[in-house]
Amino acid sequence: MVIQRRSLRAQIRDELLQRLRDGSIEAGAGINEAELASELGVSRTPLREALISLETEGHIE
Repeated sequence: MVIQRRSLRAQIRDELLQRLRDGSIEAGAGINEAELASELGVSRTPLREALISLETEGHIE
C-alpha cells in the first residue's frame, strides 16, 4: 500500500480547480480570500499559495 501525503496547499489547489471546473466558482468572479479560507477551514497563507499555483498554471488571472 502506498500512502501519499500531500501538502495542504496542493489539497486546496485541487479543491479550487475542481470548483472552477464544475462551475462552483464562476469564471471572472472575484475571490474573497477571508471567506474562502473560512469555508475551507484553512488559514489564508496556504490558500494564497494555492491561488498562486493556479495563477502560475494559467487557471486563473
